[in-house]
Amino acid sequence: MKRILLTLFTVTALSFPLYASLLHVGVNAGYAYASMEDLNNSWEDAKEAAKNDGRDATISSFGHAIFVNADLDIGLVPIISFGPRVGFQYVLPVTYEESVYIDPVTATVKEEFNAMLVPVLFGAAANIGLPGMPFSLTAAIYGGYGFGFASRGVELPSGTPYLTKYSTLYQGGGFMADAAAAVEFAVLPFITLSVNLGYRWADISEMKAVDKIDIPGVITVDAGELPKIGDKPVSYNFSGINAGLGLNIRF
Repeated sequence: MKRILLTLFTVTALSFPLYASLLHVGVNAGYAYASMEDLNNSWEDAKEAAKNDGRDATISSFGHAIFVNADLDIGLVPIISFGPRVGFQYVLPVTYEESVYIDPVTATVKEEFNAMLVPVLFGAAANIGLPGMPFSLTAAIYGGYGFGFASRGVELPSGTPYLTKYSTLYQGGGFMADAAAAVEFAVLPFITLSVNLGYRWADISEMKAVDKIDIPGVITVDAGELPKIGDKPVSYNFSGINAGLGLNIRF
């Protein structure tokens, strides 16, 4: 049994390229945190204002997310390869609750927020194998465009004189970039598993309402209008760290 394991380790180690492979296909996924500074700060201000008025308001931090990236790199020079990255980052929804007076009752208004980012990037990666070991180190940087999508759903309790539910959809985009590092372990010839750690820059400030919403006495949102908390326009900042696991094929 020991001989079999030693043979497998030796074959795997020797099969690991010292320099960048000609073709790399990789998928990695895991946890990401998006800062969402504008939104979180605005909610803290709203919570403080409600508290000063003697009303209740609660919300959890908005930004916990899951992500998936898919990479296709081609080695054109030693060590370094170039190629596209696509994927998505879904920010888990949170609910903001605030007690407000809606004549003739005091009711709890619920607002649910979620967001998603779809990156379309191009970049370069360096992969260096460790001679005689089934490990390699990878560093990569990508830049491109991020397509942002978000929704804001509002629920008014029954018994109020207004429509009880409505939803506003936003979309937009802007420049974004990824930087990442990984440790890869060869499990079979041409196949590796990786542990990844990275940072994403993606402040999508131009998120605009898709359609017009006009509910008399409640809200009016024009198509193309920026999202607001109260009267303050806010951006959707997806920037933050990400960490996950990956599967790679290298030829």
